[in-house]
Amino acid sequence: MPFIERLSLPSVEVTGKLDVRSFNIGQPVPVIKAIPQLEKIEEAIAAIANKSNKALLARWEDYGFATYGQLELMARVIKARNNFKLVKDTMKWIDSLVFRVASIAPTFKDMEDVTKNVLYA
Repeated sequence: MPFIERLSLPSVEVTGKLDVRSFNIGQPVPVIKAIPQLEKIEEAIAAIANKSNKALLARWEDYGFATYGQLELMARVIKARNNFKLVKDTMKWIDSLVFRVASIAPTFKDMEDVTKNVLYA
């Protein structure tokens, strides 16, 4: 699934206790259908990193399994969602600004009387 499509996965609130374990024999790679809250994801990433074995799985009773790579990707998705929201809000704010034409000065007009010596002193 392309990265941009992963941004549309629904969020889910995980409340259960984190368990870090290894893959069982024949266990398939987990399929992510929803993204937990960032705090839980970061907790799982840290727990797996502390074991020095990135081949482990994070498991929550009320969520299921996720690999280290999936956890990192989900953290990036959440951060990207937040950044997209900030950019969208900033663009909306910029579009709503109204300037009076008389208040817009030519570039550096306010610095006409300042010499280079003053600027670089």
